[in-house]
Amino acid sequence: MATNAEQIQTNLAKCNVSLWEPDALSKVQLSACKLQCIENEIDPIVAKITEALAALSDIEDVATGDTGFNDVVFVESTPPTETVWSMTSHTNGSIYFGVNASSEFYAGYVIPGVSTTTVPVEADVGNGLEPRSADDIYQDRVAALQSQTEVMEATINGLANYKALIILKKDSLAAEYL
Repeated sequence: MATNAEQIQTNLAKCNVSLWEPDALSKVQLSACKLQCIENEIDPIVAKITEALAALSDIEDVATGDTGFNDVVFVESTPPTETVWSMTSHTNGSIYFGVNASSEFYAGYVIPGVSTTTVPVEADVGNGLEPRSADDIYQDRVAALQSQTEVMEATINGLANYKALIILKKDSLAAEYL
């Protein structure tokens, strides 16, 4: 059985995750083979991000419990330009986390991947629900992504949306032409 210190180090190792900028769909949308390769890569990436989220939570639970003092400290960093975001852990509990805000995937999938429970698309105006403006939703989603865990959760949603689009394109290419 591992000690708490060993478990924390194991969890910190799980927090070394980088999401690389996927190929632009405009470059691969007519290649069923390339679409299949991209589709096959998504589930392992989602699993790694999910594992990192669980590890972050476990570190806080294992280290000192609920003392009100965070054991993990996030340090803002600059990721390589070919990444969407990058997270690197260190043994002292500092985790360097950087987002590439100019990433196409970040703008096109991560920001729209913010949960509608976090940023609703409708507002109660007194006499029922009405759709919110796209600009207001976008600004609220960007604001919600100030937390590293929120970026990771939105990435999982964004990857699911990206995978659905890839499957749709791949299935369209495989359909019989009439």
